[in-house]
Amino acid sequence: MKKLIYSIILCVIVCGLSFPAGAQISDSIRTELRKLSHTMFLEGNPNYLELDAICDGLLQTDTKYKLGYDKVRGLTLNDDLIPGGFKEHYDAKLDQFLEREAKNVTFSTISDGLALKDVFDNTSTFRTRTFRKRDMLLPSPAPAVSGPSSILVRGLAADGDLDTNKKYEVHYSMSGLYVNEKKLNKQKTERLAAVLKKAGFELKANDEISFIKSGDSKKLK
Repeated sequence: MKKLIYSIILCVIVCGLSFPAGAQISDSIRTELRKLSHTMFLEGNPNYLELDAICDGLLQTDTKYKLGYDKVRGLTLNDDLIPGGFKEHYDAKLDQFLEREAKNVTFSTISDGLALKDVFDNTSTFRTRTFRKRDMLLPSPAPAVSGPSSILVRGLAADGDLDTNKKYEVHYSMSGLYVNEKKLNKQKTERLAAVLKKAGFELKANDEISFIKSGDSKKLK
């Protein structure tokens, strides 16, 4: 009964309120986001960073943002370093995360805005992202992988959706085909799916192809 009441309250908090662009979140939402950030951190989902940034007032909901990390500059938000008052904590937490999940990784997220409905939907792309399911750190200029991954890269490069000389991230599952966090349209996805099927690979319910090319080193799972 308590769990039912909690679910109803959370639904009212998340679904029953209207959040205009850049709206400040309430204390109750902030509390839930803190809990969710911790869960995602343990699950290997780097998107915990966005939730921390929202809770700390560094990022607002439904507002465009760019979040990235590389060895040289470290963690950046909208191409600026994390403010001094937060930087030490964010760097320490990210170092712990990367040490456990994906050493030497470089990543970048560009978004038109983060909607709370996607944050609290555990089936959304935002919630299901995890380094543990990805083929990490493919070499430059082209990935030294075989099978469906290389087929996808060649097809995406031929269509102009991917530049093999630059860093990129590809994720393909039943939810769609994403290149650098951008979902490709149905026509392109179905055409590439047909090419994969012809090569003997047909996506099933729990299958996915995921990899990031950073140009540093290679780690495949």
